Amino acid sequence: MSTSSATFRNRIKNSSATEDPALDRDAIVTARRDAKVHKDPEGHKKPVRLDRLIVAPSNEDLAERTILSTQMSGTANNDVNPLKGKIKEILVWERLEENSAGTDTSAYWFMQDMRAGGESLKSKFAERPSLDAPEQVYRNKNWEYTIDFFYTVGLGYPAYIWGSRGTA
Repeated sequence: MSTSSATFRNRIKNSSATEDPALDRDAIVTARRDAKVHKDPEGHKKPVRLDRLIVAPSNEDLAERTILSTQMSGTANNDVNPLKGKIKEILVWERLEENSAGTDTSAYWFMQDMRAGGESLKSKFAERPSLDAPEQVYRNKNWEYTIDFFYTVGLGYPAYIWGSRGTA
């Protein structure tokens, strides 16, 4: 019944099917199209509405020109920009600029379904710690308690957030 989360297809591709594309209009359009026909590992249709773009500060200008311009940015095509209004929010996340080891990750970018994004990360099982009374109390009045707890953090459906390392 349960399938490994590694089978989820939530890595952004462009129209040439190249994984991890740099931030551009083609990759955003392709990701939104693929998300609308997304299926979970069991084959059930789980359409995802990618309406938030998460970028590093160094990509903020490019993201705004790509999403918010009235015409298609970066092309000689003066047609209407169909992405305008479909991406509800551009979130600039400072921690995307580099990771804790100092490696440049500024090319990384993500798209998220704002209404279901909280479903992506959830704690599946949690049990409050229990404190059991000691079986024996010693003469020096020291008590020995045993503590038992069970806590697991797991991924629910990571389909609601898609990402690219921006390497292609």
